[in-house]
Amino acid sequence: NDLSFILSDDHVLMAFPADDLMSRESMIQRGDIVDIFATFQQEVKTVGEPVDPQTGEEKEPDMRTFTVDTLQKVNITAMVLEVISEETNANTTVLPGQTAQPTPAPKTRIRAFLLALNPQDALILKHLKDTDAIFDIVLRAPTSTVQFNLTPVTEEYIIEFYGLEILP
Repeated sequence: NDLSFILSDDHVLMAFPADDLMSRESMIQRGDIVDIFATFQQEVKTVGEPVDPQTGEEKEPDMRTFTVDTLQKVNITAMVLEVISEETNANTTVLPGQTAQPTPAPKTRIRAFLLALNPQDALILKHLKDTDAIFDIVLRAPTSTVQFNLTPVTEEYIIEFYGLEILP
């Protein structure tokens, strides 16, 4: 309830969905340092003729898939959890000589992460969310301060990296 009081003046608090595999398996905890990767489709404008010379029709836009490191070294400020209580039979009778079974602790499911971000980073994440990007959160070591120099991954990158040949 008091998270807005601990934000610096140049940060905003953004709720980010926890629907990637690491989040569904409850691998991420409050205070962890993470990177956020995104894969999205983007229209790529081709240089040259906007019309197909064979058919005379306008060319369809070329959609390409990109995978990028959206943000690095993000601190999980807080989490929104859903508490899932297991149904127990309140009418269970304990007979003499028997002991009552302990009530299991309720399970929790991460619904969202609350991230303290500068407004431009929050706007980038919002844009990617609004354009249906697929996100994955990767966990860093607690002492990690490295800024990774990563290359966005495309189809051409994969072909070159693995030495694949395209057959005619």
